Amino acid sequence: MRVEGFRITCISSFNADPVRSAGEHMKILYTGSDGGFEAATGAVGGRADVVHGQATADEVARELKTSDALLDASMKVPITDEMVRTAPLLKIISCATTGCDHIDRVELERRDIPVRTLREDRELLHNLTPAAEHSWALLMACARKLPAALEHVK
Repeated sequence: MRVEGFRITCISSFNADPVRSAGEHMKILYTGSDGGFEAATGAVGGRADVVHGQATADEVARELKTSDALLDASMKVPITDEMVRTAPLLKIISCATTGCDHIDRVELERRDIPVRTLREDRELLHNLTPAAEHSWALLMACARKLPAALEHVK
């Protein structure tokens, strides 16, 4: 499933969680736009509770303590080793970028918690139309009055 340009990966493989009681949903912390939150909630399809956290260090640190996964679409808050250390349920972090320099790795590597980025999704990257290219094409279409020409030939 794609959500705002990144995949929700590994979520279904974490359903057997010895820390959570039977029938208790996983919690996914989402930081990003309202539209992305709605897409993430729909993509998860009720298999987990998706919480829309504000992109502040205090809120991310607080919500991460009880989260199984982080879908970071804001990249505004540095994810520190201390945040990860106080998040005993955390199993995966997914970012909507090709890089994730804002995430400390020492504690993640110690606990074998994967960080997924667009870099691992080569198919998606190869099929994306870069924003600048798309913007230029729209500008040229308007300059050449293509919408009006299309209406004329309909």
